[in-house]
Amino acid sequence: MSRLLCADFAKLKKNRFFWLCIIGMIGFGLFMKTMEYITMQQYADEAPPLDSMLSVYSMVIGFLTAAFVSLFVGTEYSDGTIRNKIIIGHSRAAIYFSNLITCSAAGFFMCLAYLLPALAAGIPLCGIKTADFRYLAGMILCSFIMTLAFTSLCTLVGMLCQNKAMTAVSTILSVCLLFAASVYISAKLNEELFRYSVFTSVSNGTPSEPVILNNALEESISALYTALKESHISPSINMPDVKVKRMLNRNALSRIFGNIISNAVKYSDGDLEITLDENGMITFANHSNKLDEIQVGRLFDRFYTVETASSGSTGLGLSIARALTEQMGGSITAEYQSGMILVHVHFPQHLL
Repeated sequence: MSRLLCADFAKLKKNRFFWLCIIGMIGFGLFMKTMEYITMQQYADEAPPLDSMLSVYSMVIGFLTAAFVSLFVGTEYSDGTIRNKIIIGHSRAAIYFSNLITCSAAGFFMCLAYLLPALAAGIPLCGIKTADFRYLAGMILCSFIMTLAFTSLCTLVGMLCQNKAMTAVSTILSVCLLFAASVYISAKLNEELFRYSVFTSVSNGTPSEPVILNNALEESISALYTALKESHISPSINMPDVKVKRMLNRNALSRIFGNIISNAVKYSDGDLEITLDENGMITFANHSNKLDEIQVGRLFDRFYTVETASSGSTGLGLSIARALTEQMGGSITAEYQSGMILVHVHFPQHLL
């Protein structure tokens, strides 16, 4: 293994495309930070923060990694280097890990080739005070991890495909698909965060008004009738004969009930029981074999979702419900009993 690494790093040292990438990333880092500073000086009074230099280079490093790995590994097939390594006794696993380590090191060097000049230019131009160094360090670490992920994927494709051109096309397309997925996820998260900020501040911007909880609950159930029907759920609704009145924000209350019912639809085994009592306690109960007591305890955490891959949820629904409930002076809790999720929302009588 050590001989393979020595040979691969010696090959890397002589690789012209690698050095071209290094020089290109150095120039790119200096150019981007300088142009960003000039632009910001023309249209704003403050210099851009140091961490803004990470917004573009992640995409560039992804494509450079794909191109470099496809050429570096693909050349071993076209030159017969892999065949020679196997003949003298090296295993395919050892060859793969040697290539992976070498290409990962090359990717890290490309990252540093951008980051160091960008920092060298950014500190004099922007100053140190404009940077959140914990955030900056975290973003840099994430960029290294991202580079390692790209390198691992591209090295795997390069080792499986003997055609250099096909390897290059496959790796670059893979990077494009990953970036497209990341843009979609980022847009969805930003949209949900925007909604979160809007809905959690709505009660501060809109005055409370007399609201009949019975009517508000019925309206929310009716609004989600289609979703309930598609999930084959016929809710059991229990309400008192008296009208339970509270001084609340009507829009916020509708959002709370809607988020809780949507969560019940997602995790229910086919039932939903909604109970309102005269004290302003609303209980949503449903059986669920998808959750346990620990998971139920985390339902109100931001971005927490049990089925991230298949649900399409960002995990903000119940977090919004909790924030809105507490802003209006109420309380919301969840518990797991005998295979059932119980969500309790309470608006006490002092809110009359």
